[in-house]
Amino acid sequence: MSRVSRVITDCETDRWTSTSGDAPVTVIASSSVPTARSALIVAVNDVGRTIPSRLTVRKPVSVKVTAYVPGRRSTMEYWPVASVTVVRAPSMSAGLDASTVTPGSTAPDASRTRPAIALCANADGAKAAKMAANRAERTCWRIVSPPGEPVYFRAMQTLLRAFTLALPIAVPIGAVGSAPSIPDSGKVALARFLAASVDRGDVPAVAAIVVNRDSTLYGGAFGKRDAAGNKPATPQTIFRIASMTKPVTSLAIMMLNEEGKVGLDDPVTKYLPEFANIRTLAGRPPKRPVTVRDLLTHTSGIGYAFSDERLAKLDTGGKPVVELPLLHEPGAKFTYGQNTAVLGQIVEKVSGQSLDAFLKARIFDPLGMRDTSYVVPADQRDRLVTQHNRGSDGVLTERPNPADIRSPIRGDGGLFSDVVDYAAFMQLFLNGGRHGERRIVGERTLATMMSNQIGRLTVVQQPTADPARAKPFPIGAGKDKFGFGFQIETEPSDPSMRSPGSVSWGGIYNTHFWIDPQKGIAAAVLMQVLPYYDQKALGVLRGFEKITYQNLIIG
Repeated sequence: MSRVSRVITDCETDRWTSTSGDAPVTVIASSSVPTARSALIVAVNDVGRTIPSRLTVRKPVSVKVTAYVPGRRSTMEYWPVASVTVVRAPSMSAGLDASTVTPGSTAPDASRTRPAIALCANADGAKAAKMAANRAERTCWRIVSPPGEPVYFRAMQTLLRAFTLALPIAVPIGAVGSAPSIPDSGKVALARFLAASVDRGDVPAVAAIVVNRDSTLYGGAFGKRDAAGNKPATPQTIFRIASMTKPVTSLAIMMLNEEGKVGLDDPVTKYLPEFANIRTLAGRPPKRPVTVRDLLTHTSGIGYAFSDERLAKLDTGGKPVVELPLLHEPGAKFTYGQNTAVLGQIVEKVSGQSLDAFLKARIFDPLGMRDTSYVVPADQRDRLVTQHNRGSDGVLTERPNPADIRSPIRGDGGLFSDVVDYAAFMQLFLNGGRHGERRIVGERTLATMMSNQIGRLTVVQQPTADPARAKPFPIGAGKDKFGFGFQIETEPSDPSMRSPGSVSWGGIYNTHFWIDPQKGIAAAVLMQVLPYYDQKALGVLRGFEKITYQNLIIG
């Protein structure tokens, strides 16, 4: 299926009759103009994907609609021409208030056929009322290819309407009655909160998503991905996710452990002999070697210069980890540092592949994470959000994106991604290592990653040596535990927020996620503001989280 491009223009054409499917049995689709209270959301698979698709139609006031889940090979969307009846097979009857459609593998003669994508459709009749009620910016989406007249959808980024995604990121669909959900009123509340955060100037742009095991409960984006260019953020906006790379690399190591190629208690020197030369701050060898387990739990003594004054004085030019001292003995305490960068080197040494190639083959491709990489291709550059820095005076300064967008390939950061892709990664953990019918990693392996691996130790608050880059972090310091790549929420916890046992981490540009196995949901809130733990950006994260749980329906 063709990629989606964005055009910033008003939509003059609205389509309201839609079905999709390679061969669903029967679909009832409205061919009546939707009202101002209706919204249509459609999603189908790209060619080569093996994950199910979903069509959702919010019931308008007086239009008969239905919802269905088409088969995995669903790729096309049909718009029947009004007042035309096609009698050949596959058949489509059009021109009625409701038409019964039995599409086959090819489109009917009298129809318009385009690849389908998830978004919203409105009626022209509601345009004046909506514009009068709300002056919020609209984003128009155009499906590009095959050649011919473009088909537009309008994504309404308004305070009174939630923008719900039904994107093909799901694993096998389970019992609907037992799945967590968020009602429309909750989606409105989430949209209103995010839009207000942007309007106040808390952050220039934000994209957020909430998923359960098999579907998207909420997805939306607000603000400008490029403020100077007046380009709106969308759910497909690409962000620098920085240290949200760490759980991905940690998963890679655990895959190799599952295959018997890496031992958790192996000394790092088994894979990287140069680590035999590492020393403590006192200039002597550590009492025991640093192990793979130490790296996964950030208890090795390896730190970061931006959060430790001693390292900041020693490392002003990006020295290799092995040339910097350990801040403490391995296993003695939690210290956030470049541990996962070393894990990335081990992945390369053991697998014989570059880290980016391994992640692509073993994680990104199987999960359909096509927009997650260390490089943003030139033809996707316009999707990348710009970075902002908040000065001591509170003023945000935008940094334009460079012409060439790529990061050093490291295990501890550097990935670019969007909320849709990262949702697929989070859903892997909600589903015990399965994606669709395919097992990606063992359930026990993921359970190990999400369980306490530091014993009686706790996560320690990390100070700042560079206030322009990071404030002290994280929330939960002094009580929370750490697994392999994740901070773990522990009691006492706020009952209105994520559950005990939830795992999380964030990236330095204020990209954040959490996975709540107890409630069966996961969420990501992506921003692009420095410093890390900027209070206003943190307020967006925590406010979104609280509203999510206030409106979450279990069962």
